[in-house]
Amino acid sequence: MMRPAMHPKSILVALAALALVTFSSSVEAAPKKKYHFKLAAVTAKPEVEVDLAKQATPRVEAQINKAFATNPQLVGTLDGAPDPDAAAPAYRKFLKAKGISAAYLVTVEVTEASIEIVPMDKPNSQRL
Repeated sequence: MMRPAMHPKSILVALAALALVTFSSSVEAAPKKKYHFKLAAVTAKPEVEVDLAKQATPRVEAQINKAFATNPQLVGTLDGAPDPDAAAPAYRKFLKAKGISAAYLVTVEVTEASIEIVPMDKPNSQRL
């Protein structure tokens, strides 16, 4: 029994589809880069009221630490890492060995803070 020959355009379409599947699977396999962020400080500008700054800075610090801890591209702790100030080349070598692209020391400054009370649907309740 003789098989019918495939049309040349059908062969090209099949080859293009195979190349696309192969290319897309290799692109998805590329790992995302990892980074280390260390929070140095959360400060408030002098223009921010002292009472508001005392309330805002710990809240901001908690949110930043939560973001650092939950992001899959961020490495939270560097156990056994050399001191970056005293031994910078050893620190860079440590980062490379752990697969970390870069490390950053982060300082956050609160430039503005306010308190807003928003009424809610439930009686006798409000959101600060």
